[in-house]
Amino acid sequence: MTLNPTKSDTILFGTPQRLKSVTGLTSVNVADSVIQLSGSVKILRATLDPNLTMGTHTKTLSKSCFHHIRSFKQIRSSMDHSTAVSVALALVSSHLDYVNSILSGSPLKHIARLQHAQHALARVVLQERSRARSAPLMQQLHWLPIDWRMRFKLATLTYKALQTGRPPYLADFTQFHTTPMSTRSSSTQLLFTGFPSLCP
Repeated sequence: MTLNPTKSDTILFGTPQRLKSVTGLTSVNVADSVIQLSGSVKILRATLDPNLTMGTHTKTLSKSCFHHIRSFKQIRSSMDHSTAVSVALALVSSHLDYVNSILSGSPLKHIARLQHAQHALARVVLQERSRARSAPLMQQLHWLPIDWRMRFKLATLTYKALQTGRPPYLADFTQFHTTPMSTRSSSTQLLFTGFPSLCP
């Protein structure tokens, strides 16, 4: 089996300062095949940039969501409320929720792009004007904001990893914080937040 350079992507991840120190590196040699470094790579529909700011991912996702929202708006008047909610969840919300946990810790401006798309979707579902306040609409639809959807997913994954040990690759990094002596926080079940080693 040989590597096809035309169908392969490579990317160098790092802080802006570290990447400046390797500006001369434009390609890598893998299995005797020269592959050019890319400005971004797409893995499982998630677009990763060299600094892992997720800016490229949120731009691409926001553009896709607004495309679906515009199409949905054209047929919204022919649907009843329950059908409209189901279509909105299938067309747009499912994309907003997909791998959204990787956005944890991203700059707020990137999260705001996706929140803007969710607000626009709520207005279309409830057939409100474009300047209508979004908070009451979100409450009426019982939709969590993007940031809280991310937190809920992370909390759910953490709970399952702690209670069931599944999946193992997450459970191995999830453990309760322990102290050598009894303190007031001993019974709060805090989690250990150390950084896992990348070395074997």
